Amino acid sequence: MLRRHADALLIEAARKQDLDYYAEAEIVEKLRYHYGITFTTGYHDREKKILGE
Repeated sequence: MLRRHADALLIEAARKQDLDYYAEAEIVEKLRYHYGITFTTGYHDREKKILGE
């Protein structure tokens, strides 16, 4: 969902030649990246440590 929103903002930035849309898309993309690190990678690593794998 975050990726689609960032993509939509980038499309609008290109259409309107507006740097504000581009900056907002960059923020959303960073948020998506950090969400992925926090809730996907870390969770699986933590689960393996708990199970002793």
